[in-house]
Amino acid sequence: MSPRKLRKQVYVSSTFSDLEQHRAHLKLALEKAGYDVECMERYSAFDTRPADKCLADVAACDVYVVLVALRYGHIPADDNPAGKSITEMEYDKAVETTRPKLAFVLDIDDEDFGWPLKRCDKDCQDANSNIARFRERVGNELGRALFTTQESLATAVLQALRQQEITEMPAGERDQAQIREAYLDWLRRECDSVELLGLDLKESRNVGLGHVYVPAVTNADVKGNRKGINLDKGPFLLLDNLGRSPLYVPGAAGSGKSTFCRWLALVVAEGRVPVHRQIAVDEEKFAETLPDALAGRLPLLVRLRDWASHGEFLAGRGRWTRAQLEASFAGWLDKTRPGELTGETFRAELKAGRCLLILDGVDEVPESRGDDLPRRNLLTGLADALPAWRKAGNWLLLTSRPYGLEAEDQRRLGLPIAELADLPYPLLRLFVRRWFDAADPANAEAKSDGLLTHLAQRDDLAEMRANPMLLTALCVKYDEGRRLPQDFYALYDAVVRQVLYKRCDTESERDQARNRLAAIALGMHRGESATPRQTPEAEVTVEEVDRILATLAEVDWVSESGAADAGAKRELLLSDSGLLLPRDNRRAAFYHLSFQEFLAAERIRTLCELPESILARYAGTPAWRRTLRFLFCAIVERDKAERAVTAWQSLLPALEPVALEANPAPALVLADSLEIIHAKGWSLNEVSKAPLLRACDHALHHLPPDIRAQLWLTRGRLGLDDRPGVGLRSDGLPDIAWEACEAGDFLYGSAKEKRTLTTPFHIARYPVTHRQFQAFIDAGGYGQDEWWAGLAERPEVTPAGWSESNAPRESVSWYEATAFCRWLDAQLRAAGLLPAGWRVRLPTEERWERAARGTYGREYPWEGDFRSGLANIDETRGDVGPCNLGRTSPVGLYPEGKAPSDTLDMAGNVWEWCSDEFAKPEMFGHVGERPRVLCGGSCFDGMHGCGAAQRGGAAPDLRSRILGFRVCCAAPID
Repeated sequence: MSPRKLRKQVYVSSTFSDLEQHRAHLKLALEKAGYDVECMERYSAFDTRPADKCLADVAACDVYVVLVALRYGHIPADDNPAGKSITEMEYDKAVETTRPKLAFVLDIDDEDFGWPLKRCDKDCQDANSNIARFRERVGNELGRALFTTQESLATAVLQALRQQEITEMPAGERDQAQIREAYLDWLRRECDSVELLGLDLKESRNVGLGHVYVPAVTNADVKGNRKGINLDKGPFLLLDNLGRSPLYVPGAAGSGKSTFCRWLALVVAEGRVPVHRQIAVDEEKFAETLPDALAGRLPLLVRLRDWASHGEFLAGRGRWTRAQLEASFAGWLDKTRPGELTGETFRAELKAGRCLLILDGVDEVPESRGDDLPRRNLLTGLADALPAWRKAGNWLLLTSRPYGLEAEDQRRLGLPIAELADLPYPLLRLFVRRWFDAADPANAEAKSDGLLTHLAQRDDLAEMRANPMLLTALCVKYDEGRRLPQDFYALYDAVVRQVLYKRCDTESERDQARNRLAAIALGMHRGESATPRQTPEAEVTVEEVDRILATLAEVDWVSESGAADAGAKRELLLSDSGLLLPRDNRRAAFYHLSFQEFLAAERIRTLCELPESILARYAGTPAWRRTLRFLFCAIVERDKAERAVTAWQSLLPALEPVALEANPAPALVLADSLEIIHAKGWSLNEVSKAPLLRACDHALHHLPPDIRAQLWLTRGRLGLDDRPGVGLRSDGLPDIAWEACEAGDFLYGSAKEKRTLTTPFHIARYPVTHRQFQAFIDAGGYGQDEWWAGLAERPEVTPAGWSESNAPRESVSWYEATAFCRWLDAQLRAAGLLPAGWRVRLPTEERWERAARGTYGREYPWEGDFRSGLANIDETRGDVGPCNLGRTSPVGLYPEGKAPSDTLDMAGNVWEWCSDEFAKPEMFGHVGERPRVLCGGSCFDGMHGCGAAQRGGAAPDLRSRILGFRVCCAAPID
């Protein structure tokens, strides 16, 4: 549709209080869509508004809209011989004009909706009443476009206005606009439909995406308006971030990438965020609105695995241009015609800069297919196209599992990264409530409360409950019998059993279906003997499914009886299993890739293939990582400990330094395996630990930050991070590794002012870690008055955002950091570990800067200019690099970013409390509630937020996942 040169004025006529909420909702929707709205709220009075002004505005408007419910409205006493209401007088005036007129009448026959009696005229049932007569008149003259809810009214009005605009266009432009509108209508239907795990089709026929969707969130704050220090705890709405910039959104399996893509397409097609019919978002922070930058765009939703299923559009050796990519998408649209959208319309919208390209699932595009390189074609084509697309005004959302794009791909694309975050508790609670409302409305409240209570008591389910896909599985399993399994492997096993139980009559049929599904899953992973594949396919043709089933049955697929038998089995699975689903173009895919991975691992286990050979073959392929994790869980579950511990030994050659640098994926598989063994409660001997420890040590200087972080987080979870300064001493006290700083002159602040420290001091090499702070909690530190004396607040203990033992302890206020220092001072003094007359405390800002910048006032803790990969920050802010972990990392993970004092993490990771008052740095006592200084930047800040002279301030009671501290030891100065 052509952009409006001038904003059209829409006059909305209706009675007052009965339609007040409908009118307000419609007004916002129309204004968001680019219309000026005239309605009674614009006048100084309501029931007695000036008739002359109203009628003049009706005559002057571009489009007249009348809303008619079951009230006739105010009847003016003056100059009104016919005794008509103002609403009908406005209607008469509109009829006199040639302006477009649209009428929307309340649907009184919708029994499921209902209309409150207090909003009806007493005689509304009387066919001769004013309101009945007016309803009949409007219906006969303008037609009966019906509405019930505020949402249905806004949708109907916006669609009618769009159609009205289309009729006014020149013929050629009108044809393209009609195709566009047909596609938007199709998107609304397609994206609102839900395949809800655990529900039969007949049970979910009235369930739409808006009934169960909860907002997607990220820890990234892309191109926010704040300058300098960013203390917003997050998480942030992904939709808001996308409104500020095109994005690359990576996310783990089941984190909600595809669901967000469908929601985004639905919201943009609707022109607003749909309101949930019953259960609204209960916190303002998570209330979504459609960003202005996305309004009015054509949301081209491309499920990349669907696009990649058409090999004729994938040809190329990995060096595509913009022209080749556009031709591929246009050809695919012309062949598949989603919602009748054509390649010509796509190209026209792209040229006009009105496209929102939603490209979902880079990881589901094959890396190779014959001589072609589809994934590389896509990424090189995007890198070439993006500058021109953005210059024209188009927008882009690209999603993938994290391994879909390598760091170099991310750098070439230059898209800000906003990784999907785990569901925070308010959204978790909302999801559970909405799911049960869709699955079992009569018992929704009791079941949702029961599951939430159960989850609160199960720390072992923390990983599952924060992931929408796994949370869905928890809902399914809890709905069965109010009990939950112990780990994620058992959860998938239980959910598969439950889904098949609802669809198969006998145990034999369930086992048969599961066996067939597992064979299909492994076939999709490995391909067929004649055409093996290294990277799993998320979607295959029904012919490949049939061949897999024929091979399983040991029959000849090319024979008539074999083909018929395999086809019948396939159709039964597609229609009844609830796990394998039909897709476009005669293809099939699992409900979610994670179920394919689980069942593929189960099939490998059933075939009794040696785990060593499987690991040796697939550990180097990132797309196999979760399947191997499932497989290892099965080994742990069913075999002896010795068998499980030795299964990964085939990985040892891949963990040698040269091999590790070429491909670190096997090290991550090893880390997964050891975590599973640890969770089982089995001890790890020195032989078991050694390969991981060597990989971690090598990673510090030779592997990218994301790999480094994953390995060292595992080391922390296993309790194996024994570096000095990270954990506890043998006596249970925090093991602080002190670095010495001499007295003397140094350059301070961004102006490099000369300052002098008269006494030396020691400062901790690392921020205080989770394990070290936990020692304070375990010692009863929150309950002992002496550590809190004179402080304005003693808060309750709050959980950390990330609880690995070697990660910095965050979510602590200045008061808590101060109390910890007092406790640690007393413990170390009693143990004779402090120099005479010295005290442990928070560093002053001067001492913190001296440690971070040396005597010559470095801009960053390291020497020279900013360099990528030297600190845990969000390098995508400002496009200074590809690194963005999206969370805190284990301390000391960036040795090349070491400060002159040999301290680490002085840039990024967490902002660190200092003792000084922000407004008066010379004041560093413990009295008062004035803001205190913060230094160093955090993992969510960009390059400019992590300079060594960067200072911020915050109220001393503030807690945030990006606020931590390190300790200092010096002679008293106050």
